[in-house]
Amino acid sequence: MIQVFPSENNYINCSQLKLTMMKKVYTVIIISMMVIYVSAQNSVNSWTGRIISRNLHNTVAYGNFMQGISDSHLSSSRFFGGNTVYDQKKMLAEMQKLDNMEYQEYNSGTSLWVNSYLDEFTYNANGHNTSNTYSDWSMFHNMYEPSFKEDYNYDASGNMTERLTSMWDSISSQWYSLAKSDYTYDNQGNPMVQYSYYWDESTMDWIAIGKEEYTYASNNLTLVISYIWNDFASEWMTSYKSEYMFNAGGYITTSTDYTWDFIGNVWKYESKTESSYNAGNQLIMDIMYSWSIAGSSWVNDAKDNYIYDADMNMTSVVYSIWNGSLWADDGHDDYTYNNAYTYNELLMPWIFTQFENSRVITGHMITLSTGYDAGSSIPSNRTIFNYSSTTVTGIAEIPDGKVAVYPQPASVSVKFSWPANYQSLKLEVSDVSGKIISYQQVEKNRAVSVQNLSSGMYFYRLINNSNTFYTGKLLIN
Repeated sequence: MIQVFPSENNYINCSQLKLTMMKKVYTVIIISMMVIYVSAQNSVNSWTGRIISRNLHNTVAYGNFMQGISDSHLSSSRFFGGNTVYDQKKMLAEMQKLDNMEYQEYNSGTSLWVNSYLDEFTYNANGHNTSNTYSDWSMFHNMYEPSFKEDYNYDASGNMTERLTSMWDSISSQWYSLAKSDYTYDNQGNPMVQYSYYWDESTMDWIAIGKEEYTYASNNLTLVISYIWNDFASEWMTSYKSEYMFNAGGYITTSTDYTWDFIGNVWKYESKTESSYNAGNQLIMDIMYSWSIAGSSWVNDAKDNYIYDADMNMTSVVYSIWNGSLWADDGHDDYTYNNAYTYNELLMPWIFTQFENSRVITGHMITLSTGYDAGSSIPSNRTIFNYSSTTVTGIAEIPDGKVAVYPQPASVSVKFSWPANYQSLKLEVSDVSGKIISYQQVEKNRAVSVQNLSSGMYFYRLINNSNTFYTGKLLIN
């Protein structure tokens, strides 16, 4: 994490600080281009396994302002859509918005929790996250002081088109531009190209530094290729790529990362993650591998096991590392929820919606995350999630017509048909209490089995690019 702690007797020269930070951000952007994000376009109602579990507390801080730059398992960029937006036609919906997350570390000597940093969020009337402000706790001033900020701009469809990163200069009390990313989409709302830039003060202009290109199959991201800009040759240079395989429900089963060998002009293995799920498409395990050049084979690296309660909330993630002969304890995270609110009733910032293609399905409002070191029953850190009520304008994507669901009632299978030009959407089914029963990718006019559902009434949501496309009732007999 990049931190600046001003002291009473040691003021940092602003220009030197900005130059140092620019170099760091320049490096971060390059790395982020090589480690591309895997998350949100195909929307699952929660956040991804490894980054929100292994690194949830770190993602709150600016140190991971590119969200996942140190974790090659989460490589792609399908987070750009708006947040969960909320019902058909144009209407008002009362939501619980996540205002901030407070990260604290436990002092075992005093048995007290100590403030570390704060992540604050703002939203527009449509429920889109418009800014994230990262603040560090100042022991000298006994308060949070801003450090970095991200601002987000969207198009009329709710797709994030621009992401601006700024640094706070406490001496001049101003925000200074550091970096930005621009995004383009296809007609189904899938990100196609991401360009990344840094701000050059000498020219007062944005300088291109990285590019990512995305390829899809059945609306699933299957390939990401990253490039860095070569000033000397005035061309994009291939740098990194990630390939993804999916199960029938549209969930990632294998992600493989490669680096480009500039000398041999070939792709070389770097890392791989294999993911497994239960019958409800909940992620239950990730196994991470690294490529051994000496052995020309994949070797174990780390393993994450995911545990859920009866309400489909992820309650714990248990981490293991490979010590050469067996899996060893590497700590765990526990999560606490308020089941009075389902996830559909929450307004979450993009650092959560970006993980909606991640494989973790959680049904309710997360209120606390607590981390434990290996072999310890004493917590080492925690994140507190603070919410407040707000009213959001939901804007549907269907201007005319309705989604057809047939047959109704159903006993074996149903088909969904919609007028818009989308080949496939995500389908979420919940019972009358709001509990999420299933989540899967569905294609237009393709049969979806409902034999695992008991007789009764259910509610469904069709989701595209993190936005609710349509909602309705589903009858089973």
